[in-house]
Amino acid sequence: MNFLNSYISLPIFLLTFCSTALHCFDGNWVPFDKLEFQHLFGKVNLTQVPSYDFTALNTVDRNSSNLLSFSFHGQLHQFEIIPVKEALFDHAFYYYNRHHLPPEKEWHRIASCLYTGKDVTSEHNRIALAGCGKRKRGIASFEDGTYLLIQPVPPNARTKMQNVTSKWNADDTLHVLHKRSTDYDRTKATCMHDFTELKFKDEPASDEKHHETAAALKGPLTVELALFVDAKIYKQFRNIYGNDMANTELLNFVLATINNINALFQHPSLHPSIYFKIKKFHVFKNTPPELADTVHGNGEATLLLNAFCQYQNSINPASDTDPRHWDHALLFSGYDLYSGSVKAVAGFAPVGGMCSPLKSCTINEGADFGCSFPGYDSRW
Repeated sequence: MNFLNSYISLPIFLLTFCSTALHCFDGNWVPFDKLEFQHLFGKVNLTQVPSYDFTALNTVDRNSSNLLSFSFHGQLHQFEIIPVKEALFDHAFYYYNRHHLPPEKEWHRIASCLYTGKDVTSEHNRIALAGCGKRKRGIASFEDGTYLLIQPVPPNARTKMQNVTSKWNADDTLHVLHKRSTDYDRTKATCMHDFTELKFKDEPASDEKHHETAAALKGPLTVELALFVDAKIYKQFRNIYGNDMANTELLNFVLATINNINALFQHPSLHPSIYFKIKKFHVFKNTPPELADTVHGNGEATLLLNAFCQYQNSINPASDTDPRHWDHALLFSGYDLYSGSVKAVAGFAPVGGMCSPLKSCTINEGADFGCSFPGYDSRW
């Protein structure tokens, strides 16, 4: 994995865009409570909302693909989408992760509902979606550098809409879309990220022999991932979606995040393409002692990152030929991360860590979908 460091100058799992163009609430009725609002839009003031719209996702089946259409503020978008299950998982994934996944038949159904696609009018406009039936979650990216985040309306908010207004058909097809831009202003962003130079006492000396860059390689590259979800974010999903839906919604949330990453790093402007394969999925319904609150001061970013990096390294099979081995570990955290006096940190990763087993790790606040997947930098 040493070729990745010079190709991706910052750890690939950190968001570098967030919503900076907010407009005032101005009396428009918002059907979300505080937890739902932050889950959909991030940590913005409840008196402000990003540019968003409610829409239904309509799908027409075709022989080898589906035609997905939706509107955003009156503009119709159409994408041709195809399933991508085989690209994200190998044949042994379910066996090694079955204790953290639904029953096998249900798992294969969920995994078959991952899609990517392109706009019928431009191959530079891309979409990635996850979700079976009428409820999907994902991202649409456009040539002008803007993104639309696509999320299903939470059940409680949908019920409120049904009771209060007939403006929308508030059934399972109803989604909330909101726009974000890659124009990143660190002073205005609602989710901040930091890149820290972690020092580990037992860290092996770096291998200086590898200087090959990804740009010099001709073929596509593959990064194998381990995905961890902490107990706090699991609790948040239970509060938003209820006990019956929490496990499925959380799994779809995580899969949608990685599907987004996979789609963005296969954009036509990137050479070579980077593919992501999920090797491990683990939900901490009970927190391991290595990641206890007292270890990291309830979400101090440097301490939590240090603890998580060492934890994931201790359980990662050492051999790259082991089918359970991963290249990079990502923790979806429900903690309100902070660093010193900074209370708006949403992600943390070591600088230049992709090639070090101890440093190839990232923590991200997982409650906000938009702040949970990486930025797409036009320099790459």
